[in-house]
Amino acid sequence: ATVKNFEMELFLIKYLNQNEGIRHIFIESGYCDAQLLNRYLATGDESILKGMMNNLKGTFAYSQGTFNFYKSIYEYNKTLPEDKKLELIGVDVQHQTPTGMDYIISLLPEKEAPEVIKTELSALQLMHKSQNYRMADLTALLKSVEETHKTVYKDYLGTNYEAFNEGLISILQLFECDYGDNASIREKKMIE
Repeated sequence: ATVKNFEMELFLIKYLNQNEGIRHIFIESGYCDAQLLNRYLATGDESILKGMMNNLKGTFAYSQGTFNFYKSIYEYNKTLPEDKKLELIGVDVQHQTPTGMDYIISLLPEKEAPEVIKTELSALQLMHKSQNYRMADLTALLKSVEETHKTVYKDYLGTNYEAFNEGLISILQLFECDYGDNASIREKKMIE
């Protein structure tokens, strides 16, 4: 999260894109972060970037340098033809739970949820609003999404089902990490 690092990263990204055709950029962020950043790169909607930055308060990444770095990637991406545009891939656990929740909530369709999952989705939205995240509740939701009511969620979410599922997994990975006794869990989660 230092300006010189961002300058070098941007230089390398452009160089590799222009000279080697590299389009997929692995970043040290969670799945949800990367998906929101890709949405920003596609639309230029700075409210996405500002929301993410707001969730970074208190971290080294909360800086004008970070903001400017992603703005520079957006500006560069605008100059590229569709088949050369950059895509960011988050390979870390989802460190900012509020950002992860922003992402998965954004995937919910505006239509009314089926009765059988309405309570679960209301609890998810309440958790998001209150920012009171509990591993047990998120684990139960993931089980419902992947097993108990999988077909209902697939029908309701449509093409967003996989992203919703991956977003939940990414958020839960942070809860599963034990930074005290066994820091290697984070690396295992990143591999997953």
